Amino acid sequence: MSPSSPPDCDESGPELVDALIAEGVQTRQVTVTNGVPTGRALIAMDPAGESTIIITPGANGRLTPDDCAAAKARETRTAAAGFTSVFQTERVRER
Repeated sequence: MSPSSPPDCDESGPELVDALIAEGVQTRQVTVTNGVPTGRALIAMDPAGESTIIITPGANGRLTPDDCAAAKARETRTAAAGFTSVFQTERVRER
């Protein structure tokens, strides 16, 4: 478990936040939703090469337009100019 993990969350969210911080990415608008797992998208491929994406939204599914508006308002008050990035990471988790 990451040192910044709240007590009631899965490992992935805080680990990803810690990785962003280690790369110098500003994370003040990132939140961890306690009691809700990190969202995932799994890609299954059949022998013919056709893929199916299986999504479990987890905490990602709890994000609302109001959350985005509130984050934008906070950021507008704290920065003269800013931008928002939304991205996902697809990586092999090292054990």
